[in-house]
Amino acid sequence: MIEDILKDMKPFTDVLEFFNTPDKDPYNRTAKTANDFEKIYKREFDKSQISDEVFFQKHLINIIEEKENIYESYLKTTKQRAWRENATTLELIYNFKQWVINNPIIETQTQKENYTFIPKGFNEIFINPILINDCIELLRDTEKPCINDENGFLRHKGIFIIWFNALEAKKMFNCSFGSDFERAATLNKNFAELNVSGSSFRSENKRATELYKNHFEREISTLKH
Repeated sequence: MIEDILKDMKPFTDVLEFFNTPDKDPYNRTAKTANDFEKIYKREFDKSQISDEVFFQKHLINIIEEKENIYESYLKTTKQRAWRENATTLELIYNFKQWVINNPIIETQTQKENYTFIPKGFNEIFINPILINDCIELLRDTEKPCINDENGFLRHKGIFIIWFNALEAKKMFNCSFGSDFERAATLNKNFAELNVSGSSFRSENKRATELYKNHFEREISTLKH
């Protein structure tokens, strides 16, 4: 996993050169790198097929710390040129670890170690259950239907995120959600084979947002009245 992460840092921003260039503005460097970290983290989480994102994060941190120890050992034994390369890689690994540690999901779940979220069906959380089917029908009224006749997932996970956010924005639920993990779990509970992660709520698809955010909010407002 960590090898894939290091290998794929370079195509995103040539990040090794980024760290080696002293005259780069530190703020811009950090912001740009953090954006890359989020993309790489999301890809690795999706690849892992681990449903518990908190478990994945802790597992990832353990892997990163093992790799940190390896590169620290390299620094004690390598020649000058290799030392610079290993020092740069170590800095990159450390910064990625700090980004994972500071991720809001891990903070939220650490504060709620004894709390287990049990997702509910839409019939339990919609203020007006009569509107459930009409709201779900919006997921069929897209360029290509996102769900099948049994409301199972077909395509475009990003559209489900936008749809769910629109439902929240229009106050369709009788409850609130404490984290993106809870939102994702609720979606997965109600749509077979969807399997979105909490991190999906922090990286909405730009094109899908442009096409459907206002559309969903407008249609949901119409349904409410």
